[in-house]
Amino acid sequence: MIKALRLIIGLVVLLLLNNGYGETPGRLTAVHALAPPLAGTVDGSGFLERVVREAFRRAGIEIQIDAIPAERALINVNAGIDDLDLSRASGFEDQYPNLVRVPEKTMDFDFVAFIPVSSISFQTDHWASLKDRTVAFVTGWKIFERNVVQTRETVRASSIASLFEILRQNRTEAVLLERWQGLRAARDAGVDVRVLEPPLARAEMFIYLNKRHTERVPALMAALQQMKADGSYQRIVRETLTSPPAQKADP
Repeated sequence: MIKALRLIIGLVVLLLLNNGYGETPGRLTAVHALAPPLAGTVDGSGFLERVVREAFRRAGIEIQIDAIPAERALINVNAGIDDLDLSRASGFEDQYPNLVRVPEKTMDFDFVAFIPVSSISFQTDHWASLKDRTVAFVTGWKIFERNVVQTRETVRASSIASLFEILRQNRTEAVLLERWQGLRAARDAGVDVRVLEPPLARAEMFIYLNKRHTERVPALMAALQQMKADGSYQRIVRETLTSPPAQKADP
């Protein structure tokens, strides 16, 4: 009888844990597929990590930030498995009905092409400039999946880190990525690159919540606006983004 009771109690506890009752009350889980210097840093000191964490603190919300693949991040937040996606461009609320956007932007992304420093430059003033090129980007980066449609070959990478290994192995002419993350990833990989200008696209980036947290949107929007007004946002920019990794100038 005692053994049976213990088994029942154990099953109840396991059920509660699997349904999230073992998590810290009130804590939201933020997910992303970003890389340093924006997020994914060992000490949580990336630009977006700091901005988002401070905005949530001012709104009285505790968050935990985890890195997962890009496609899974969207699926998880839309399904309510996780609570928010750290950074996406506008329009995802149209494609994923359970997402709600905090309408104050966190930053602008420049989506650029990186080539080996020894390669010949080419213009990147529109997506069609990639026609007849071999390019690589990370699976789940929707802006590239939507717009990179005419190439000689498109290579899909599983992570940002693997992109520059693909470039090192001459499996692609160019890799496509957000500027800050690409510069850091190339430096960390020991690959000398040139950034092609102008950017293929520039987009405002936003926090997305699962719609069950819609009531939190006004407080988060106000917190971000307050950070920009009192100078704390600009201070984080200076401390994290004003000294980009060295790069070769594009002639």
